[in-house]
Formats: sequence, structure tokens, C-alpha cells
Amino acid sequence: SDWIRRCIDERIAHLPSAPSLAESEQLLYRGSSYPLTVETGPRQGLVWDTKGFKLWLPSIGVTPEKRHQLVQQWYQQQAERDWPERLQHWSEVTGLVAKDLIIRPYKSRWGA
Repeated sequence: SDWIRRCIDERIAHLPSAPSLAESEQLLYRGSSYPLTVETGPRQGLVWDTKGFKLWLPSIGVTPEKRHQLVQQWYQQQAERDWPERLQHWSEVTGLVAKDLIIRPYKSRWGA
């Protein structure tokens, strides 16, 4: 049991930490890493251009949970916009037809 605990602790120590979504954080998009800048202003949400990401917040005191929610919403919107086209492409390539495409946020990658 000590060996199991050590192995679990070792694996947990090597897990990547959740991004803080602070200034200069790096976010991944389409296989590349881009810098994040944080701005306050009248709008709210995440914006991407070829230079990087800009996270617009209504005020400086926004909680980390709200920042994560805004980033997650943006990634989900991108997936909903881009993945149907990719699914159609691979359906044509493979000859397989997908019944449905459902994009959901998951807390874990493991199946039930």
C-alpha cells in the first residue's frame, strides 16, 4: 500500500496545473501556444488573433472561476463552429457517417 501511495503521489506531482489565466499565460489553440493579455473594459470574453489571446474583463476583481468560464465558453464556441466541417471532411474520407456531434465540457477524460 505504501508503494501504491508513492506511485499515486508521483503521478499527481507531474500533472500539469490549471492555468491561472493571468497576464503572459500561454494558451493553446490549433497546436500552437499563444500569449494571453488581460484587459479591462466595457466588454467581456476571450478574443484571439494570430498574435495571441486577449481576455476582456469588466473589472480587475473578476474571480479565477469566471476567467476559466469565459475561456471555456470561447473554446466551446470555436469547437461548435469548426468541428462540423471537420466531421464532414472525415466522413467523406472514411465513408463513415456520424449519427451526431455533441460538444460538452468534461471534468475528466475517463469514461464511465
